[in-house]
Amino acid sequence: MGRRSNTAERRAQIVEGLLTVLQDEGYERASVAEVARAAGLKSSGLVHYHFGSKAEILGELMATLQARLDDANGTDIAGFIDAHLALGPDADPRAVTAAVVIAGEAMVDAEVRRRFETALHRSQDELVARIRARRQLPFPTCRRIAASVLAAIQGAWLLGRTAPRVMPAGDAARTVRDLALALVDGASMELELPPVLVHAAGLDDDVLSDLLTRHREPHRRYHDVEHLHELAEWFVRLEWDQPKQIAQAMLLHDAVYEPLAKDNEERSAQLALAAGCSPRVAELIRWTARHGEALEVDADSGHFLDADMAILAARPARFDRYMDEVHAEFTAFVPAALYTAGRRRFLQGLLERPVFLTRTFSESLEGRARSNLERSL
Repeated sequence: MGRRSNTAERRAQIVEGLLTVLQDEGYERASVAEVARAAGLKSSGLVHYHFGSKAEILGELMATLQARLDDANGTDIAGFIDAHLALGPDADPRAVTAAVVIAGEAMVDAEVRRRFETALHRSQDELVARIRARRQLPFPTCRRIAASVLAAIQGAWLLGRTAPRVMPAGDAARTVRDLALALVDGASMELELPPVLVHAAGLDDDVLSDLLTRHREPHRRYHDVEHLHELAEWFVRLEWDQPKQIAQAMLLHDAVYEPLAKDNEERSAQLALAAGCSPRVAELIRWTARHGEALEVDADSGHFLDADMAILAARPARFDRYMDEVHAEFTAFVPAALYTAGRRRFLQGLLERPVFLTRTFSESLEGRARSNLERSL
């Protein structure tokens, strides 16, 4: 029998080495040689054998730290906050300090920033679950509250270490807990239109009021206000040649939504024109009737269409909820077996060609979208 591989143990040892060096040197000044010494290795060659770069070690360290902190201290909001402020039975001050150091490095290093954001998504998901365990708020509201609480945790920890007269010892956790519970318990159960799209679109108030009413129609489960909030995230993340037109198209593209109708997009486009939008906005809306086709479009159109399809590349829990929501929209009007057969044909058709039109989306999301689609079939 061959000798058992110690790869996992060695990688964990190297990650702990980087954690040790971060406390004294920070990320930028932490050399691979220093990481090797802190890990108790005889040469830096062993580090290079197990990791392709220092950034790769950092990525694994961040995932380890976030999992360690997110899973500590039970399942409620207070326990999450305590763990991230190095309090409670599972307190880990080294992990919290390292997380703050990495946040600082993320301000100036693009690769660190990318990995830091990925790790924070995990923390945000965990906190969203704890928020919803306390109160079944809409998911966009939970994500916004979770982001605010994460920001408060980072700030409270930093102030407590650098300006203790401003944030005395013991005040941080109580302050952040009070903030979190006030946000959760005071939040509205109904979503409003996403402010970033409202501001950019410049539509009249009566149009916005009508759009909100339409997106709150009781038969909508997926094509509702939450969908607009998810599109708003892409609006902020991407660069647009004509942002006002894109914001208008995002708000209006599902203005008319009747699950069995064949002319939803055309009627939505007509509403856009009646609201004073340009023919270009109406064109963007009409393009959404051709999702799944290999279209030749400009950058703004491609990104708009891909953003509307990005739900297919969502993390598995959100993708599964999306599938359930669309199922509920249609089976309120047709037998489940009929819907399932038609939906299966549509999803199989998506797999016959690239899911996304633009490189921006295909390079980062194509694989995850195809994995979700294959799993759903």
